[in-house]
Amino acid sequence: MSPEASREPGARAPDGTPAANPPRTLRQRLGSGLGSLGRSIFVPVLALFSALVIGAIVIALSDIEFLQKLGTDPGGAIGDALGSIGRAYGALIGGAIGDPKDYWQAIQSGDSKAFITAFTPLS
Repeated sequence: MSPEASREPGARAPDGTPAANPPRTLRQRLGSGLGSLGRSIFVPVLALFSALVIGAIVIALSDIEFLQKLGTDPGGAIGDALGSIGRAYGALIGGAIGDPKDYWQAIQSGDSKAFITAFTPLS
């Protein structure tokens, strides 16, 4: 029986008893764990990326100026569309977590009203 055969599931030793699998090395154990972690993270990351790309396409196609400019100046239209996509996603993030500059100014001022106003997007 070849050494490869003894590592197969259900393989038997020459005397007919089940063959013991050799112990896995630390590298093999870590590699398999990281591989499954990578596979479990891949799908959500791909979904997030796809959502951002599809959202960018919807933002660009809903901009009337982009559509009007696309026939006459495609390069300028794409540049303007990228600018509007950046502003839209920036506003989305700013509305979700607020402006770090406002946080810093509120902390430095010590004014409780400024502090509450700065941290309102988080509450």
